Amino acid sequence: MIVIFLVIEMFNLLMQLLWWKTTIRRGGENKDQEHYLYRLYKEDQAESPHLQSSFSSLILHRKENYKLSSSSAQKQQQQQQQQQQQEEDVTAKRKGSFSDSITSSSLTNITTSTTSSNSYIPPLIRACQSKCLTTLGQKGQWVQDWEFARVHGQYPLPRVIPDGPMALKTHGLFQPSPDALFPWPTSWKWMDDIDGLSGSDNDDCQLNVHVQTTTLAEKCDLLWNRLNIRRIAFYGDSLTESQYTSFVNMFGGEYIDLSSLSDSALTNHHNGTLVCSTTSGGGDGTTTSRIPLFVQRDQGGQAYKHSNRTLYKLDHTLESFIRDETMGRVLVMFNIGAHYHNFTWYKEDMQVLLQSLEELQRPHDLYVFRTTSPGHYDCNPTIPREFNWTRGTRDVPLKSLDELDLKGLDARLYNWDMFQYYNAHTKKVVHEWNNRQSTVDGSSTIYKTTVPVPIMHVLDVYNMTALRRDGHSATGKDCLHYHLPGPVDWWNHLLFAYLQELSRDLNGKEVLNCIP
Repeated sequence: MIVIFLVIEMFNLLMQLLWWKTTIRRGGENKDQEHYLYRLYKEDQAESPHLQSSFSSLILHRKENYKLSSSSAQKQQQQQQQQQQQEEDVTAKRKGSFSDSITSSSLTNITTSTTSSNSYIPPLIRACQSKCLTTLGQKGQWVQDWEFARVHGQYPLPRVIPDGPMALKTHGLFQPSPDALFPWPTSWKWMDDIDGLSGSDNDDCQLNVHVQTTTLAEKCDLLWNRLNIRRIAFYGDSLTESQYTSFVNMFGGEYIDLSSLSDSALTNHHNGTLVCSTTSGGGDGTTTSRIPLFVQRDQGGQAYKHSNRTLYKLDHTLESFIRDETMGRVLVMFNIGAHYHNFTWYKEDMQVLLQSLEELQRPHDLYVFRTTSPGHYDCNPTIPREFNWTRGTRDVPLKSLDELDLKGLDARLYNWDMFQYYNAHTKKVVHEWNNRQSTVDGSSTIYKTTVPVPIMHVLDVYNMTALRRDGHSATGKDCLHYHLPGPVDWWNHLLFAYLQELSRDLNGKEVLNCIP
C-alpha cells in the first residue's frame, strides 16, 4: 500500500511539474501564480524529500526568472518616469517658461508665513476688486439713441486722420435726412445688463454711463495723473490700426499733434502726440503734458489662409519705444487673431508675446490685450457699386449672439468661427501668466520669483462687437473692418471705462497694478 501511495504521489508531482514547465514556456508572469507554485513546492517537499533536488532547481530557476523580470520592469518603469519628466520639462518650457531671463536664485521658492519678518518678500500684486472690470461690455444690447449720436458719436472736425479715397467715394457721400441726421452706425449705444448689481455698481458697470459722463479733459487726467501713463502704443494688425485711428479722431485736433508725421501716416508706424492740459497734484495751475503715441503692424500669422506663415515678434522700434527710461510708464494695446488660420500657431505666437513682455522686465507698465471680433457674412451693401451711399446703410444690430452666423462662406474662408476659441485660450493663458508670481496656501504666501513681473489685462470686445453686423466698410466685400466713426469707437470707450475702473481700484494703494 505504501508503495502504491508513493507511486501516486510521484505521479501527481510529475504532472504538476509538467504543468508548471508548460506555464513557463507560455511566459507566465503572474505574481500570484508564482506564490501559489512556491507554496505548493514547500508543502510537498516535506512528504517527498527525494524529489527536493530536481524540483528545487526548477523552482530556483523560476524564482531567478521572476527576479530578472521584476528588475527589468523596475528599470523600464524608471525609464518611463524619466521620459515622462523630460516631456513635462519640454512642455513647461514651451507653455510656461516665462522667466528665462530671471536668475536661478530668483526662481527659488521663498515661503514666508504671515508672522515672518526675516525673509525677503517681493512686491505682491493683489487681485483687482472691481467687478466692473470683468462685466463691462459682456452682456447687454445695442439701443438706438440719436441724441447720443449727436453728442458722442461724431468726431471733431476736421478729422485728425481723414477717410481714404475709397471711403470718401462710399461712406463719405452720406447726406443727413430727417430719419437719419447722422450716419446710422453712429446712432447705437451699448447698454450693459446690470441684473444682480446694486448701489454705485449700477452706474460704474454701465459702459454708456462712462461714455456720457467722461470728458476728453477727464480722460487726459485719467491717463496722466491717475495712472501715470507717459506713452501709449498700439501694436497689432489692421484692426489695431483702426482702433488707433478711432483713438486720435475721438480726441480731435485740439488734443492730438501729428505735425511731425509724413504724408504716409499709416504706412508703418508713427509717433503722434496726445497733448493734455493737466493740473498738478496740488491743483495750482495747469501744465501742458505730452503723451507720445505709437502705432505699428506686427508681422505674425498669415496674410491669407493658404499663404506662408510669418513668425510673431516685438519689433525693435516698439521695444525701443517701450524701453525709453526717460519717458516713464507706457500703456500698450496688443492684439493678434484675425491673421491666424491655425490654432497651434496662434497659441505659439501668444506665448511669444507674453515671453517677450517678460524679457522687457518692466512690471510697472500697463499691458492690455484686445480680443478679436468676427466679421459678418454677406454684410450690406452686398453690391457696393449699386448702393445709394448718400442715404447710408440702415441695418440693425443683432439682438443676441444666437443670431450670429459663423457658417457662411466668408466665415469659413477667414476662420471667423475660430476667433472665440482664440479669445478663450488667450484668457486662460493670460490668467495663468498673471498668477505666476505667487500663490496663497493657507496662511502662507509662496513666492515663485523674487523679481516683480508684468501683468496683462484683457479688453474683451467680442460680445458687443459680434452683434454689430452693421457699419462695416463693405467696400470690396470687406465684412470684417468697420467704417469710422462706428463700432470700433466702442473699443476705445471700453478701454477708457476699464482704465477708469482700474484707477478706482488702485486709488490710495501703493501699487501700480492689480490682477484682473
